[in-house]
Amino acid sequence: MSVLIRGAGMPEACCTCPCSYDNQCAVNLKYPTFEEYHGSRPVWCPLIEVPTPHGRLIDADAIMREIESAERTMEEHGREYSFSFMSSGQEISTEWYYVEHLIFDAQTIIPEEGET
Repeated sequence: MSVLIRGAGMPEACCTCPCSYDNQCAVNLKYPTFEEYHGSRPVWCPLIEVPTPHGRLIDADAIMREIESAERTMEEHGREYSFSFMSSGQEISTEWYYVEHLIFDAQTIIPEEGET
């Protein structure tokens, strides 16, 4: 599991990091060198920057599993997974329609932040 600290910027060095406690990284229990603590973020730092603005972040792997499951189900029933239909004068494939709905209905992992 991971934690997002909303509004926290990426620290330049361990000495300005909210995860630093008693000259130690409280996340992975490492002691940074003097240069890492005071000068630059170490390469082993576990923090990952989430750029803003961004839309809602979802689990793309879960969506891919849903699509693969639907493809297998259609194949098991001997049906073609793909067909097209017309909507508002545009041809739309069922795969794209299904994917749009999967994305729309996907559980939000991290809510939208900033102007998108």
